Amino acid sequence: MSEKTTKFDKVRLVNLSDKDFSFTHNGVDHPIKAKSSIKVERWLADHAVKQGVTRDPKDLSINRFLQIKELNKEEQEAELSPSKIEAFQDKISALEKDNETLASNNRALEGAAQEIGDKFKALKAENEKLKKELDELKENSAPKSKKGK
Repeated sequence: MSEKTTKFDKVRLVNLSDKDFSFTHNGVDHPIKAKSSIKVERWLADHAVKQGVTRDPKDLSINRFLQIKELNKEEQEAELSPSKIEAFQDKISALEKDNETLASNNRALEGAAQEIGDKFKALKAENEKLKKELDELKENSAPKSKKGK
């Protein structure tokens, strides 16, 4: 890793070969067409190179055809442009609002669940009471057997 870039800085991952190349991370496919490049974070570029080498250890040509290059000044500035920062802040604000809404909905659902639980307990107690009353009625209305006949 260059002293100029950290693992979270964007770099250009270049495929110099005549073949398309792709690598995966967390189930996401990252294709790079032959003779083209993509911008990715430094750690992901390092991962791609390692994955390319381990895919076919006998084919060392991937080392010659997959290169990591630092972004030039204009590209770096484009990654940190005010419009991108503002868009990112807008996304954060929207996510925070969604989080507040979800938390409010969660509290309402917890209250409703508590209320349902309380009603269930009351109905269960009422059911037990009615069962006892029914048993008593059955017992009291059962014909008495005649003794001593």
